[in-house]
Amino acid sequence: SDRGISSDLKHRVMRRVRHRLGEDTNGSGRTRFAEPYLEMLSSKLRHELLWDIVVPHLRSAFLMRTLTSLQADLLKGGVWRKVISQTVVEAGRALFDAETTTDRVYILLAGAMKYTQDPSTSGVQKEIEVGIEANTWISEVALCLHWVHAGVAEGCSTCELIVVDTLAFVNSLRRYFLPAFSFLRGYARSLSKELCKLGDVEMRAVNDIQSPVPPADVIWGMHREEAMLLGQACLRTLEDSWSWTFFEEKIRRAREGNARSKERPLLQ
Repeated sequence: SDRGISSDLKHRVMRRVRHRLGEDTNGSGRTRFAEPYLEMLSSKLRHELLWDIVVPHLRSAFLMRTLTSLQADLLKGGVWRKVISQTVVEAGRALFDAETTTDRVYILLAGAMKYTQDPSTSGVQKEIEVGIEANTWISEVALCLHWVHAGVAEGCSTCELIVVDTLAFVNSLRRYFLPAFSFLRGYARSLSKELCKLGDVEMRAVNDIQSPVPPADVIWGMHREEAMLLGQACLRTLEDSWSWTFFEEKIRRAREGNARSKERPLLQ
């Protein structure tokens, strides 16, 4: 199905659109299914459509992949009803400007964008321009920190993006997913400390596309209790894998071998 949308949901969407357009069941008078027609859907159906689109992308970014590993229920669509939305940026239009605060994270689904940093608005010594490809997370660090954009993101073509409302997301974690919230809070504290350690050259490299500090360094700086949540998630993942079964079998055989050796007399 297109963009990971289930065929059942796609048929429900098109049925609703055809009904609102006055089309017959054969689809006469076909119309291109574009953004304006999303308004013809109920809010529930519109959310289901967005959710089917976004769910394959959730595990493509480190923070979200970690949080969903901590609590699998985070992958249920109802959790995201007030968290995700969609937006379109036309060619030549800006998604955001430098030196503006944000409580949004973006996922570029389709189209191409460019990201520009200028010495007058960021720490770079000369203008820098990089391309942003589809499936890229933009300003991911805003999930856990108060973030100020370090550059300008602009459409090179018509771009479709998913928008994550970070305030709604964090509130949802705090209310329903305490282990995930505790990990995110500890990660934010450690990331803030690591940012304070950056030198001038490293600070100039801070941007909205890449994490300013490697995730491994952030986790290393977390309090032990908060970092252990990630270790527990790793063990749960390992437990479901073939390698854990193999490891348990090795332990069982070793214990049986130890038991037999204890039963043997010291002198034959």
